[in-house]
Amino acid sequence: MKRISKWKLVLGLSAVLVIGVLAFKGNSESIRDKSIVQQSSWTDSEHLIVPGLKWIFPGLGEMLNVYAFTWLDMTGGDFDILKVQGTFPSCRYFSISVHTRDMKVATYSIKDYEIVPDDGQINPAVPGNPRLKGQKYTVYFVKEGVDVDPSLKNVRYVPAEFESVAITTRQYRADDDTSLSEVARPYPVVTALHKDMTPGIAPPSVGMDWSALNLMNFDEFEQSYDNHMAFQRANGNPNSVDFLTYSGAAMGPSKDNRYVLGMLGDDYSKVAVVGMAKAPTFENTRSGGAFVGGKNVRYWSFCHAEGRMGLVNACVNDDRMRLNSDGSVTLIIGPESIREAVEAAGLTYLPWTRNRTLYKPLMKLVFANNKTYDSSRIEKKTLLAFRQVLADPSWDGAIISKAHKYFDIIDPPPFDPTMDDRAEVFLGDAGPRGFVLSIDDFLIGLKKGDFSKAFSSSYSPAP
Repeated sequence: MKRISKWKLVLGLSAVLVIGVLAFKGNSESIRDKSIVQQSSWTDSEHLIVPGLKWIFPGLGEMLNVYAFTWLDMTGGDFDILKVQGTFPSCRYFSISVHTRDMKVATYSIKDYEIVPDDGQINPAVPGNPRLKGQKYTVYFVKEGVDVDPSLKNVRYVPAEFESVAITTRQYRADDDTSLSEVARPYPVVTALHKDMTPGIAPPSVGMDWSALNLMNFDEFEQSYDNHMAFQRANGNPNSVDFLTYSGAAMGPSKDNRYVLGMLGDDYSKVAVVGMAKAPTFENTRSGGAFVGGKNVRYWSFCHAEGRMGLVNACVNDDRMRLNSDGSVTLIIGPESIREAVEAAGLTYLPWTRNRTLYKPLMKLVFANNKTYDSSRIEKKTLLAFRQVLADPSWDGAIISKAHKYFDIIDPPPFDPTMDDRAEVFLGDAGPRGFVLSIDDFLIGLKKGDFSKAFSSSYSPAP
């Protein structure tokens, strides 16, 4: 019995020792973790409101793209630098930005090809480099006015007036072997550092503020578009869908993205025909092949959405668009009854998908107190956005190359109805143009082959 008691004593002391070691380790982990922003503070655009229902997410996002966010209070903690460590994702485009908390301003970003990889790693976004998986990067966001070691790579400065920020990653067009839900994960690790690179105390997570979130100012665009279309109709183009630049910014803007927007109306028994005389060239990396460079854009797409809410209904991107024999592209948006005929003609089809049953009451609830969103005005107006990502500014069809004249996000010029500011004009062959037809008129034109080649917005159906 005494021998057993001794063993019990030994086991008891061992247990105490193990618990003490674990407690000490846990305490040291806790101390060390104070410099790290908790991974649980991250979320992404698939899980902002309801898991799995990605596009209850406003702001003209896309169904092939994922954004990840962590919102931080820059006035809290004790640090000079936020070190962001992650893995290059397997996708067409990737960037890291710092936005203001309302997701309005995003001038402090770094593009995928600009990132110098960690020692011994390869940046797969640089043209000609192999698209190796698991390659690591480190980016530093430094408080304005802090001097850091000049040998640090991938440094961006955060203005002192940014009291709270959202660190945002963007992932466009995941490779075929990577699911959309995986491409933004694992989320980057964010560590707070002092300027001498010793561990600091991480800023607290503040989460998204729905009441302050910057949404699209639809009223501004609608007024501008109505003025424009009144001028167009007076000049003989009653059925045209014209694409204009939008001088505002929606949630989480990026200088790499540029849009032109058109209004498709609210009659879902009709057919919208949209096209470009020449499709932009783009990097097609779906199969995991290397970037080649020299393309017009990194990515382009069309998305149609609830106008006032910015909620995406349906999208089609560059590698899913069917190319006409003359190099043009045509997108047909209409009722399901025409899908078979459209696809048989070799054209690209999107349905008039309407998500109002669920979205309307949910958005009214979520944005009831939002300063930039009028939840009392939700109308059946469909907006079609043509998006260019990372366009070559020397290319004549680049929206960004026209920014000095047509696109001023800070101080847009007053509306001039005599200026022909249609994308069809100022972007040339790469400018989208279109019109809305009855089903009967559309089917006549389809049979004649009118939409299987380049066309203009002045198209008139057969008498």
